[in-house]
Amino acid sequence: MPDIFSKFTHTVKTHSLIDSGDRILLSLSAGKDSMAMLDLMMRYRQIINFDIAIFHLNHMMRGQDAFLDEDFVCEKARSLKIIAYIRQYDFNSQTPQGISFEEHARNVRYSMLSEIASLENFNKIATAHNKSDNAETLLMRIFLGTGIYGLKGIEYTSGNIIRPMLDLMPEEIYSYLRENSIAWREDLSNKDCTYSRNYIRNKIMPLVTERFADAISNIIKISAHARENEQLLDLLYKKSFPDTVFMENNSLYILTDTFKNDSALIKYKLGREIYRRYGFKFKQSIFDEILKRYNLPKTNILLYQNNDFIIRKSLYKEKKCIVIENNSQVENFHKWEYDISLFNNGNIFITEIKRYFYFEKTDFNDFIQNKGRKDLIFMALPDSEKSITLRNRRDGDRILLESGTKKIKDLMIEKKLDIKIKERIPLIIVGREIAAYIPSAITEVENRVSCNFWVKSDSDLIYKFYFKD
Repeated sequence: MPDIFSKFTHTVKTHSLIDSGDRILLSLSAGKDSMAMLDLMMRYRQIINFDIAIFHLNHMMRGQDAFLDEDFVCEKARSLKIIAYIRQYDFNSQTPQGISFEEHARNVRYSMLSEIASLENFNKIATAHNKSDNAETLLMRIFLGTGIYGLKGIEYTSGNIIRPMLDLMPEEIYSYLRENSIAWREDLSNKDCTYSRNYIRNKIMPLVTERFADAISNIIKISAHARENEQLLDLLYKKSFPDTVFMENNSLYILTDTFKNDSALIKYKLGREIYRRYGFKFKQSIFDEILKRYNLPKTNILLYQNNDFIIRKSLYKEKKCIVIENNSQVENFHKWEYDISLFNNGNIFITEIKRYFYFEKTDFNDFIQNKGRKDLIFMALPDSEKSITLRNRRDGDRILLESGTKKIKDLMIEKKLDIKIKERIPLIIVGREIAAYIPSAITEVENRVSCNFWVKSDSDLIYKFYFKD
């Protein structure tokens, strides 16, 4: 039977967890798994060269014991001459409603780890999850409801997070600590079965393993089968639905129009992309609500939102799609406006759409030759007009078309434009009147010019407008 360091090394090498030159931030409590991982990491540094530092979060939930854990970790870091990043968070007074303590603590911990890793240039974060933790996670997900991605359990890597202890059993870890005289601190809250994981660990698992000796190993095998099935599904999807997922303007598009409202396909691809990018697994109830909203007879609709990402139903080139974007990149759109003098031909950069707006005085011949071009806007202006305004829409905006006055809002609804696009479409204002509606500046929808500004053979003052990158 291999010793624990050999198993640790095998896991690291098999899953390519650590490379020479890595800077790894270890997420440590003062418990047995954390102290064993710290010692094993120190030993592995004798094989290849990499840097480590310690992160410890004081949850401030266990009175003096929580601060004794903090002191213990700090002293350990000092003895090993390793930098320790210590954070305190009062979960007693800062746990929001509608979320379990366990989930909130995990979110806070990973947020702090990511922030420190980014600021201090750590390219990897290591956690001390063991084999039993993985089995408990699988059972908990099954009890709460999960799909194939949840059945994969805890993975060896997710993003920049590595889990080198995942093949080790708690009994092996205890033996290693005792044999090497490595101290650790017991967290008495681990016996509190009001927490779901502790209930599974302390109540359910002992009963299961008493009856089924190989239960943990067999539960773990489920995760391996789930990963194999996931790989097969990915392969089949790519062959059946090529080019249906792509990035544009930092947003991810899934062209669901080709799915023919197949709920299983939508769930599969949406769940897959969200997990890949954010490590987030939807509960079945959330999926049900997303699909319910997706099937509403509306084009632009919010499907789901949290602190990390936003999911919307939209259109891409007249085809139904789902758009996923970082919550931080969704802009709070504001009213914008540019006053433009027409004394000379010229251009101006429109920051909100990141394009140049060109304006040139021209003649009727140019209009006749190029009026079919969708990228050009020709307008006849009053002889006395010396300026125009370029802005985005306002409530109540209307334009005079051949069929009569029409709301700008209705023109946008007819083309089922995305809300982000709506707020960026430029309008040309002459005096107090909307002279042109120009969606072609940012999409493929046709421009509209007010009847009052149509070019005629006897028009004296004709201008040509267009946009360029």
